Amino acid sequence: MTTEKITFDNKDDRKQIISALEKLSPEGRIGFLKWCCSRASTPALRHTVGPGTLGLVNEIMLDVTMLIMQHGLSERDVLSELERRARIYS
Repeated sequence: MTTEKITFDNKDDRKQIISALEKLSPEGRIGFLKWCCSRASTPALRHTVGPGTLGLVNEIMLDVTMLIMQHGLSERDVLSELERRARIYS
């Protein structure tokens, strides 16, 4: 399995991602995380979002980052989907 280099690892990019996540409701952020999990390369994660997930921005940011780094999630796909969802709620 090869993973993409995370290119949003600078302060300005993280601020933009956080701003996009803030446009979503907590339920919308959890839905986004579920979408991300469904695309993970690890089959056990494909339908897993724990019942304790609150949909906090930092929580979702960390979970998505870990999915990209450790479970083959495409950064490009994640950013495109987040941008699409944020536009809907703008």
